[in-house]
Amino acid sequence: MDEIFLLSNRKRLTLKRGKERVVTNRHPWIFAGAIGAEGGPPEAAIGDLFDVNGVRLASGFYSPRSEIRLRALTFGQDELTAELIAQRIDAAIARRRRLLGPNTNAIRMINADGDDLSGLVIDLYNDVVVAEIANAGIERLKPMILDTIRRALNPRLIYLSNDMPARRLEQLATEPEAIGEGTPATTILENGLRFEVDPASGQKTGFFLDQRENRTLAQSLAPGRRMLNLFSYTGAFGVYAAGPGHQSGETQSRSERLVDHRSFHGRRCVRACAPPSGKRRAIRLDRLRSAGIRETESGSRPRRARLQGHQLVRDAASRT
Repeated sequence: MDEIFLLSNRKRLTLKRGKERVVTNRHPWIFAGAIGAEGGPPEAAIGDLFDVNGVRLASGFYSPRSEIRLRALTFGQDELTAELIAQRIDAAIARRRRLLGPNTNAIRMINADGDDLSGLVIDLYNDVVVAEIANAGIERLKPMILDTIRRALNPRLIYLSNDMPARRLEQLATEPEAIGEGTPATTILENGLRFEVDPASGQKTGFFLDQRENRTLAQSLAPGRRMLNLFSYTGAFGVYAAGPGHQSGETQSRSERLVDHRSFHGRRCVRACAPPSGKRRAIRLDRLRSAGIRETESGSRPRRARLQGHQLVRDAASRT
């Protein structure tokens, strides 16, 4: 792994004169249009950026087919090494461990550029880690990254969600890869609420972890109100909003799994959309058109509803 970081194996990039400000401001993305010359092996994973006088400005992941030619990880004379990347992974995980506990076992552990690890996203779902590796440079470091994740988190399974536009652009493999035991499907807890997550069939990495605070806000606003949860995916907002004082609710989604009352998500969502004495239902949205939507109620024939967005909200509220 260390040979990737040898100077002889790095790409040498020269910044065009007059483009220094982007590096001075420590922006991590260096676009191809700002590069005046390139040298070194074409298969390099790491690149060094120099000014026209030969002074090193930054080092990072090199992507030969991307408009973002260099994703800077260090600036100036700071050295970029495998040890530094491993330290950043460990530090990011350590920062977020405090958010885990008996009531929450799902969290974004590594957030790409936010943790100075451009192109790397790591989400923890209970005993499963989902990884997104989005550029050619960090792809070459995958063995080291996986070893660091195993050591830090000891997951049952690591799922590489490779079907991403960025990987197709860089001509990287797009077939998902599972490393470990069992399937990627698991059950998570978030603030004491239980959700099924299946990274292999879900959106993004399986669950919108970044909406945790917004779901908590919806929960605080729900008492005494009727709720409409549109395009709900897992129905998580509906689950959060259920509780004492919640009058009724409707969750609408294009997901068969959510609106199927035989599934965990369907049962959970319908129960959560209203207390036992209230009204609750989950509706399938087949498609949204400028003139309105086509709805399919579970167990009934399709019917056409010509509704604009604000009319849809009023109509759904009146039905509940």
